[in-house]
Amino acid sequence: AFLVAVLVFGDSPALRNTPLHRLHRVLVRAGARLGRAATARPAVYAALRWTVPVFYAATVGVCVAQFFAHVYVRLGVRHSRGHALYMAVSLAALAAATALLTFSDPGVVLASTVARARRAYADNGLIFFAGRVCRTCGLPKVARSKHCSTCGRCVYVHDHHCIFANNCVGQNNYRWFVAFLLANINVMVYGGAVSWAQVRGAAAPGAWWWWWAAAPGAWWAAVTGPVDAARVAALLLALALVFAVVLAAFAGLHVRYMYLGVTTNEADKWGDIEHLVALGALYHAPGRGVFVERAEAPGAGGAVFILLADQRVLFAEHPAAPAVRRVLLVADVPNVYDRGFAANVRDRL
Repeated sequence: AFLVAVLVFGDSPALRNTPLHRLHRVLVRAGARLGRAATARPAVYAALRWTVPVFYAATVGVCVAQFFAHVYVRLGVRHSRGHALYMAVSLAALAAATALLTFSDPGVVLASTVARARRAYADNGLIFFAGRVCRTCGLPKVARSKHCSTCGRCVYVHDHHCIFANNCVGQNNYRWFVAFLLANINVMVYGGAVSWAQVRGAAAPGAWWWWWAAAPGAWWAAVTGPVDAARVAALLLALALVFAVVLAAFAGLHVRYMYLGVTTNEADKWGDIEHLVALGALYHAPGRGVFVERAEAPGAGGAVFILLADQRVLFAEHPAAPAVRRVLLVADVPNVYDRGFAANVRDRL
């Protein structure tokens, strides 16, 4: 869970130049090396991509089986029907969300749909640029789309590649990704709560401080005790607590992304823009209608302004150069894809 959190959050601008960011880079480089080794044989790579989804499904299956074998059977008779109904609905929702996320079309870019997508999403000249073509697919790179090196295809409004579903998350299936997150959180919270009731058992005193003062001791006593049911409940509680926290943080991150009107892929790109603003290197050239980066070029006799799209030098800094305005705050740079939180949620879901 810690490594997953580092992979998800470790590249955030707030963590740059920290041990977590360095660990993120180590993990990414290690993953890239493993990826190159795996992709050397396409058939092997295609099979390996299913190992994580299969492991996830097997882990959930084993935990659910242990839950029913040791925890569910000890629920009070008065509450059994309610628990049975809730658990059935929760597991059905989790299975449905997982299947829909895994096997749905994320919004693969097709030659027949490029024109319509271009009308929907204009290039903003900051993180998406006109005239670009995917070197792999040979199709125009529509704003907000991205080529997934894992799937080998371009996806509209690409968010990220979900290894737990072996599928990209994009324009057409982001709703199923959100459903997948919520269904997992629901199962973790419910399973953890019921397991906690089993751990707490009859030994729970009435003092309000017991939850904080005695709970760790009760959990450890259950783990090391002779009763299989209590031991299984304690281990399930620990797993549920850890993954519920990670999943809730991940869900909160995506709520923030929808509030900002960005995808995970775009958030990384905006991180680069924030870095340029922090360095005082991002400028706007009103006469040219473009954003440029100011860079020192000793060979050119001073500073130059380069295009963000292709890093070409647009002009050098001198008295006769076109007027430029330094961007002082990221808030001064409009996000044309942000239509307000409610509209963003409707668009994504």
